[in-house]
Amino acid sequence: MATETLAPNGDAACAGTWRDTDGNNCPGDIYSDIDEGLDAIDNSDYAYVIQAPAAVFAIKFDLENPTFSGVCTSIRVGLRNKTSFGTPDLTVRIYDGAQIGGDKTISQTTTEKTDWTSSWTGLSKSAADLADLQVELESTLGSVSQYVYTLDVEITYVQIDQVNDVDQASISEINDTAFGSVGSINDFP
Repeated sequence: MATETLAPNGDAACAGTWRDTDGNNCPGDIYSDIDEGLDAIDNSDYAYVIQAPAAVFAIKFDLENPTFSGVCTSIRVGLRNKTSFGTPDLTVRIYDGAQIGGDKTISQTTTEKTDWTSSWTGLSKSAADLADLQVELESTLGSVSQYVYTLDVEITYVQIDQVNDVDQASISEINDTAFGSVGSINDFP
């Protein structure tokens, strides 16, 4: 297994008033304030939304195109977030044209900056299948400021040569077992 990490590289769409560190509204280049990833977080820049009661605010980010050669088996989204008070209520979705898997929800009980990750597993996708990969963040917590400090996406994949090696080894094992069983049947009195 191998991994490839992707960063946001564009604001695809937004509903509500998501802003960058300087207070500029979406759409724009909000992605550039959260594109450093979990391994190199810059807590001085962020994306945020200030909400009205019972409002839903969503922002969707384009991601870099993956370059792996093989079969993607899972996608992990990681981010650092916090709220001004209360419990964060942030729904995370991934898309490759259509939504992949179900929603993942962040419901932490702290107003401190907290790292969060979740994975969508059981996938079988090529890099071409994920060429239009996007991540959507939807905040539904009324009257609370929601802050996101970084976002990254990690693709876990099986390399082509590993897939071929596994297939060849499995075929040899199956053949040995099958021929051994046939020999045992022929030897049966």
